[in-house]
Amino acid sequence: MLKFCSLYSSSSGNCTFLASDNTKVLIDAGVSCKNIIKELNEIDEVPEEIQAIFVTHEHSDHIKGVGIFSRKFDVPVYATEKTWIKMKKFIGDIPEENIKIIKKGELSCVGDLGVKAFSIPHDAEDPVGYSFFAGEKKITVATDIGHVSSEIMANLSGSIAALIESNHDVSLLRSGPYPYPLKVRILSDYGHLSNDNCAKLALDLVKKGTRKLILGHLSTENNRPDLAYAASCGLFEMSGIRVGYDVNICVAPKSCSCKEIFV
Repeated sequence: MLKFCSLYSSSSGNCTFLASDNTKVLIDAGVSCKNIIKELNEIDEVPEEIQAIFVTHEHSDHIKGVGIFSRKFDVPVYATEKTWIKMKKFIGDIPEENIKIIKKGELSCVGDLGVKAFSIPHDAEDPVGYSFFAGEKKITVATDIGHVSSEIMANLSGSIAALIESNHDVSLLRSGPYPYPLKVRILSDYGHLSNDNCAKLALDLVKKGTRKLILGHLSTENNRPDLAYAASCGLFEMSGIRVGYDVNICVAPKSCSCKEIFV
């Protein structure tokens, strides 16, 4: 049994929980240690049992709580070498034994979980997504993706469950308060995935066997949960895919725990 839960997911902070039979990990820790503890308690988990933090990239909404959580609970932190170099000054000193370098494309193990990092197109030093393996089950986290590359598709394919990005509604972004250069950045191939492009990705994944989806990393200014949900569900309906039967889908709340997914 795998337990998969988005604790926080937005442009303000991201943290995802995953547990197998014997292993419990976080993917990113982009909010305060205090808030991570609170949300773990909400899903009947305790921080003392976390065995690893996997960092996707060095932006503050993914690493804000990494250093304090790691030091407080003696948790190893996994990231690529380039990400470690970029984020080290922001997270503070970590004991040498808890600094873990992960290499893209190589399968690592933490407890009974297999882990593989893969490249994602985003404007960070060396950003990655992660696939986790427990027996024959695979769960993948892929947010902060400017476009769906062939590498992302290859690594998401075969996942029984996935957290994918539905960052913005293009119309809201274009008409919203962000300065023009920031809008260009978000819309670029190394920015963030729109609701419509997320829907296309979601449809492809369901056709390849994914049965549970969390839509995450919604922009506070440029999106709404109902818009993200409607974009994917509308495309499912047009394609004859039944929500609740062929696939279960939810939108990760921006600042509180999403209902756990068990697979």
